[in-house]
Amino acid sequence: MEKYGNFNNGFRHGDNGRVAALKRLEGIAGLIEEIRKIFKAPSLSIGVNYKGEKLWVKGFGLANEEIGLVPNSQTVYSIGSCTKGFTGTALSLLAQRGVVDLDAPVSSKIPSLKTKGNPVVAEQMTIRDMLSHCAGLSTMPFEVLGKDGHVFVKHEDIVQVVNHLPREANFKTEWMYSNWMYALAGTLIAQESKTSYGQFVQKEIFDKIGMKRTYTDLPTDGNHALPYLVFDDKPSKSVGLPRLNNGIAFDSSGSVRSCVDDLLLWSKALMQSWRQANPSRHHYRNQAQLVTAEPEPGCLTVITHFLSGLAKWVKNIYHHRRRVHCESDLAISMATAQTPYFPLSGDSNQQYALGLFNLHLPTTEMNVVTNPDVNDRHYSIGKDSGDRLVIGHTGELGGFLSAYWTFPDDDCSIVVLTNSFQINGDPTNIIAQLLTQTLFNLKPVVDFDEVAKNVVSNAKGRWDTVVTEWKKHRRAGTSPEPLAKYAGNYCNEGLAMTLSITLTGDSLNPLRLRINGIEEQVFDMYHYHANSWTFLQQTRDDCIENGYSMYLLFWKSWIIEFDHLESDKFVKIRWSLDGDSRIEPQEFLRQ
Repeated sequence: MEKYGNFNNGFRHGDNGRVAALKRLEGIAGLIEEIRKIFKAPSLSIGVNYKGEKLWVKGFGLANEEIGLVPNSQTVYSIGSCTKGFTGTALSLLAQRGVVDLDAPVSSKIPSLKTKGNPVVAEQMTIRDMLSHCAGLSTMPFEVLGKDGHVFVKHEDIVQVVNHLPREANFKTEWMYSNWMYALAGTLIAQESKTSYGQFVQKEIFDKIGMKRTYTDLPTDGNHALPYLVFDDKPSKSVGLPRLNNGIAFDSSGSVRSCVDDLLLWSKALMQSWRQANPSRHHYRNQAQLVTAEPEPGCLTVITHFLSGLAKWVKNIYHHRRRVHCESDLAISMATAQTPYFPLSGDSNQQYALGLFNLHLPTTEMNVVTNPDVNDRHYSIGKDSGDRLVIGHTGELGGFLSAYWTFPDDDCSIVVLTNSFQINGDPTNIIAQLLTQTLFNLKPVVDFDEVAKNVVSNAKGRWDTVVTEWKKHRRAGTSPEPLAKYAGNYCNEGLAMTLSITLTGDSLNPLRLRINGIEEQVFDMYHYHANSWTFLQQTRDDCIENGYSMYLLFWKSWIIEFDHLESDKFVKIRWSLDGDSRIEPQEFLRQ
């Protein structure tokens, strides 16, 4: 079994527990495969590091069904929002070099930031605030992604759109996940580094850690997974790879593609930097060779100890075949990105850092970082096994899901990747929790087979919820105006979004909506009631096949309402682009 080079800063460890942990992991391979089939996920690529060494990697299913590609630890998957840890590290690195100040307002670097929905955000939001999802502005998910999960916003419009996001909560009063803040972060990185986001993270992070199969553009060889749509009553269907590449809006939120091996390297580097920055914590839990923590030193002593240990670490890395090279400013930046900053809820132990979750087991927060609307909090892994720090992230983009979690005090990490939409829920974090429970032999034992079945059942129930609400609010016996009155272009300048309405000549779907003139972002509509139209499909499988699966999260997003006739033309469209009840539908005015 291939091993990574050690970089444990002098901590000694033997093989006690390694064999037992491996045996436990191999013992759940059948259960993992069963969970994969419950979710109908085409493939899984999994990796586990244990005490600084690769312990277990395994592929399940097919990453490319057309050529029969069984995934291995080098198979590349899009990792979606797992990109955010690199973004937080990148801005921390620029701060370490004195280019930006994490505690200064973002508007000090981007003067055009003037958030009309809540001016306080532009006045006070620091870079740390921006990276920790506490701005309080609408997340506007249907303005981020359209059909098939593709981005349609332009990079140059990011600041303008952020300026026009409505207030959803007061500034720094509520944790609300926002891809818009990370799009803004990418704008800042490109501006201050004088290069693109992808070029910066490639040179300053990927290359220095040794992540040779990690990209912000399309993979360059055949060992990469394809995304698949999965259905209730028909075979799976491959779709195009996500087009969220370097230089496209939201590249800093979700453009990274990677593989298990590289993400295990990244995880190792994260854990090493965390331990270097937190020398008083106990490491290598329950090991006879545990080094006892020293008393809390003074500031100068901490810095000296940190840099001395870091220098030894960097020197030793070069002696290993699979080396991880991290310069001191990068290590410090990775530690900064992991430092907890804003609480997820009322529990101060469960926080978001700068692009990474910083949690303490046991917690139910790990259950709902993905699948928030279809999983629940009835279980908590490790409930009887004491406190354990866990840092990491999950991701979703265009037919790919991912999760990686690090356990810095144990020097262990877990990576799970799949090539599936979240149509049936997200299996990656469920399996990551199962791996965590198994690796550390946590008690009581949670039945993740039942958790998976519950999540999938609830995810499929989204369709029933949408149809029920859609039918309940539909008014019978109404007729539309003549079709020509609806045709035209309607624009929301603040959101940089134009809806073009044309006539199709089709009696079943007589109106067609196109977003920003993009051919792929076309919605064929039929009459709902009065002057409202809809693109809700006849079956759940039809929604999935036609690229509408993300709209299953919120029934109102299926309704396009025309309003206010002038000179035989409608002058306004209202469309709900945010499922939060606090946000009114967005308005688009006839041009």
